[in-house]
Amino acid sequence: MEKNFMLRILEDLIGSYLCSDINREQMYLKLIELLSPADIAEYEDELLNESYFAIYHLNEKFCKVTDSEFHYLRDCLNGKYKFSRAERDRIIKSKC
Repeated sequence: MEKNFMLRILEDLIGSYLCSDINREQMYLKLIELLSPADIAEYEDELLNESYFAIYHLNEKFCKVTDSEFHYLRDCLNGKYKFSRAERDRIIKSKC
């Protein structure tokens, strides 16, 4: 699957969640319907990887994804920011 197509799917899923069109469970179910870890593994792209796994693991106790993190990922996916793991980690730590 083409990388830009997968990035668009992730942007749409996160955006729909943030606009309250879908809930977290629906976002997760749609993700596993549309993309697989194997699709993501084809590319070494941090934004693709982090966005996919933020949704994939969002319901797990050890990996609580905040709305602030989703806002940051969405902004990176739509080109507002260049993804930075350090910035993402700063956002996560500031919300704990």
